[in-house]
Amino acid sequence: MDNSLRLLGRMVGGSTQQSLQDWKTGQMLRALIISGTPAGTGGGRAVLRIGGSEYTVRSQTPLHAGESVQLRVTRSGPETRLQIIETASSATRRTTPSLTRTPLLAVVKSLLSQQIALGRGLQILASKPTSPDAETQRMLNQLVQDRPTLETLGQAQTLREAIDRSGSFLEAKIRGGLKLSPVDFKLQLAKTLGGINNETPSGIRSALEAITARITLNQLHSTSAAQSAAQNHWLIEIPFKTQAGFQTLRLEVEADRNDREETGDASGYWSVRLGLDLPRLGPIEARIRNIKGSVSAHFWAERRTTFAMIQSSLPELEAAWRDRGVQPGVLEAFHGHAPEAATPSDGPGGRLVDRQV
Repeated sequence: MDNSLRLLGRMVGGSTQQSLQDWKTGQMLRALIISGTPAGTGGGRAVLRIGGSEYTVRSQTPLHAGESVQLRVTRSGPETRLQIIETASSATRRTTPSLTRTPLLAVVKSLLSQQIALGRGLQILASKPTSPDAETQRMLNQLVQDRPTLETLGQAQTLREAIDRSGSFLEAKIRGGLKLSPVDFKLQLAKTLGGINNETPSGIRSALEAITARITLNQLHSTSAAQSAAQNHWLIEIPFKTQAGFQTLRLEVEADRNDREETGDASGYWSVRLGLDLPRLGPIEARIRNIKGSVSAHFWAERRTTFAMIQSSLPELEAAWRDRGVQPGVLEAFHGHAPEAATPSDGPGGRLVDRQV
């Protein structure tokens, strides 16, 4: 495959103008594809943003808008030539171990040694020294700024978008040829990793790789649980911003295996486990279960004041559900730790790992 690009010129005022760049042969560049090659043509003209400028190139291979690519200058001067070294999708594959080539246990051990809680990882990135590379710093800033707040996660549309962009479904979307969101968390991590260089402060690469490892662990957990139970199962973590820094919302969504076995019909059954730990409220866990249109919710809070607040709010929650056409089942609040609940990964296939991370 010919990965070479021919530089046609710099975009000025909507038109392409010839301009001699001071790039040197062998120099590495990071580019964002603004306008991809025509669909179905296998190549053609495209527009790239390199630094603060946009350039028109002719490519021998398809280029897709929104992708980040790493380039090497193979010829400088009037007939500038560039070579594609890596795209964001290949960077994602590189930072995500392949289960077809590596035993699962070895992959899990490797990821466990790298991973870090998402909120903590983002806190590290937010507090690191400024990168001398302007484009890398822009991507780091964007990575931090694009995370939702707890208030916005309370809105149904924002929560749906946050789940979709959590990075948990990135590879599935790539395989399915679906459009990728430019603010997909794992895609942003891959693009940022692909853009850092030797001048980037130490610790930034490690934090980016640790966050990626955490998302990949969640993906493996979801796959393992779904395979052992023959049902859909997702473990998703969504980092969000607070005034005190970054925290993480943990969601575990699954079909209800026990009810399916009793009735032979899983279409009307699902459950969600939700967990978060907030500075003023402490650890909270909720388990929400739908049984053919009747939705029950149980809450646990480790702090007594938080438990009392949740308990007093249950009538309001019940009324809000009724207003939206949801039939409330049992709504309860408890003080203390939530009991361990059997999950699909406890079945014949066993847990992915025997300890929590």
